Amino acid sequence: MTDISDLPPVDVRPESEACEAPTTLFATLKQLGPGLIIAGSIVGSGELIATTKAGAQAGIALLWLILLGCVIKVFVQIEMGRHTVVHGQTALAALNEVPGRLFKLNWIVWFWVAMMLSGIVQLGGIVGGVGQAAAIAMPLTGDYRNAIRLPSERDIKWMLTWEEAIANNDESYAKLSPQEQVRIQNGTGRVREQLDRLGERGEKAV
Repeated sequence: MTDISDLPPVDVRPESEACEAPTTLFATLKQLGPGLIIAGSIVGSGELIATTKAGAQAGIALLWLILLGCVIKVFVQIEMGRHTVVHGQTALAALNEVPGRLFKLNWIVWFWVAMMLSGIVQLGGIVGGVGQAAAIAMPLTGDYRNAIRLPSERDIKWMLTWEEAIANNDESYAKLSPQEQVRIQNGTGRVREQLDRLGERGEKAV
């Protein structure tokens, strides 16, 4: 009969991966810090704006969706955490073992990739929304606003160079394609229009 002590452990992992439980306040905060940051980043414009608007328009008709989402969210996260603690395997690696392959990855992992890519697009909208809110709360006025209205020195030099090339029908301009010539004409016209709107200040900049 085989002795139980001779059997290999259920989950073989290097001992160096096991961490001792924190005993001090600083060590506890160090362990909880990354999780708190991620939890805070999850609460975004959707929770603060979209759900509030949906509740105002639909009333309690969508209350079942909130309850269902809370139940699923809690239990899925609990089981994923238990799986990670017991097997030392991340949630994404565990999902990759679910039946159903598309190329070399599981279909759930491909959904995760699509979600992350769409999240990047969402970040652009969030940044734009924050900028609009900041502009409403703290509108740009005074010298700072006047400073950013003036084209940069590089743009002014670029405009003067190409205006001279266009006026003299320079070879560097003539050899460009019609599309590039139109692009340069539009660009120089835009910078010149900005300078003209500034009046005397624009003339001094030139």
